[in-house]
Amino acid sequence: MPIVPVMSNEEFQALEACAGDEEANGSVFCNALTEERHLGLYNVCLRRMFGHQDFRGVQADALLEWGVRRRDAVVVWRTGGGKTAIFAIPAIFHDGLTVVVLPLISLIEDVYRQLMTRRIGVVFLHHQLRADQCQYVLVSLCVFLY
Repeated sequence: MPIVPVMSNEEFQALEACAGDEEANGSVFCNALTEERHLGLYNVCLRRMFGHQDFRGVQADALLEWGVRRRDAVVVWRTGGGKTAIFAIPAIFHDGLTVVVLPLISLIEDVYRQLMTRRIGVVFLHHQLRADQCQYVLVSLCVFLY
């Protein structure tokens, strides 16, 4: 399960005020928060969990598209460009499952380590895992989903 980072009282109150909103659909965010406010909260998470002061390039646009507008987002970017933050930050704040497809096992394991270091719940699958490891991941997902 994702662990929400420590926030200021103002930030927490903004989230708490939306928690009961019927429009929230199970998310801690609601339609009452502006896109600018969402980005502000995401930026707090970026600083506290990833150690960066600001979003780079199109990161903010991708976060708004997926995390706020709730549209699917495909992000193709160079290695080291900040893709982990793009999918991890909304996954921390919103309910549900986030699925990320990565092309290389080494990249999968690197992202896994980065997220585990930040205490973000994560599992991964790839073709080189043993049967018992695959079963553990699938059981973990079923427990999370149900």
